[in-house]
Amino acid sequence: MDIEDVWGIGRRLSKRLKEKQVHKAYHFTQLPDEWVRKHFSITELKLKKDLEGVESMLLDEVVNKKAIATTRSFEYTFSDIDNIKERISTFATSCAEKLRKQQSSCYVILVTISSDRHKTDAPQHRASKIINLSYPTDSTLIISNEAVKAVTEIFKTGIKYKRAGVIVMGLVPNDNYQLHLFEHENPKHKPLMATIDLLNKKYQTHKIKLGNQDLNRTWKMRQERLSPKYTTHIADIIKVI
Repeated sequence: MDIEDVWGIGRRLSKRLKEKQVHKAYHFTQLPDEWVRKHFSITELKLKKDLEGVESMLLDEVVNKKAIATTRSFEYTFSDIDNIKERISTFATSCAEKLRKQQSSCYVILVTISSDRHKTDAPQHRASKIINLSYPTDSTLIISNEAVKAVTEIFKTGIKYKRAGVIVMGLVPNDNYQLHLFEHENPKHKPLMATIDLLNKKYQTHKIKLGNQDLNRTWKMRQERLSPKYTTHIADIIKVI
């Protein structure tokens, strides 16, 4: 296998390796361990050991993120707090689901809103708020509630908002984190979240939502300029006349 085709070997790294006459994955395995660690990093050394058949990179080292973000532009601008709160709740729900998928919890929530910067003739406003939690959580109920309270505080009347987002940070694994002496998550949240995830996964849709989400509304990006699906959508098949 060519060295640039190895997972984890990017363009810059493959260029540096080729300067050392390392053109194939096999050539990489022939380099001394100490030399790889000295000239690259522990990640490249672990990759080398994996190529040698020695397991050193666990799946969670690759998959788990240090922060999870859900930020989107609205289909239209909104100047009322109800639509903004619904959007933030939806984003928070998405972040919480991603947290549970990688079996992590968060200590910090960041909420952002901004107006359309391209409309220079309209009043502009951009704000964010950070929420520090007393204990880590992956509960949709807690994350959504805190995010909605935060956006209510930074919302400004008279501004047409075009974009918002929720970012969860300070991630820790669910099986190893610092407990709080006086505060803790409601023990009912864990089984409740597990049941919701199971049902949504079973029916391949988000049928179960929070009460502050619009059950009849599906948020989508504007896709007027989306390329046709020539091979997957019958209406987009190319016609030869």
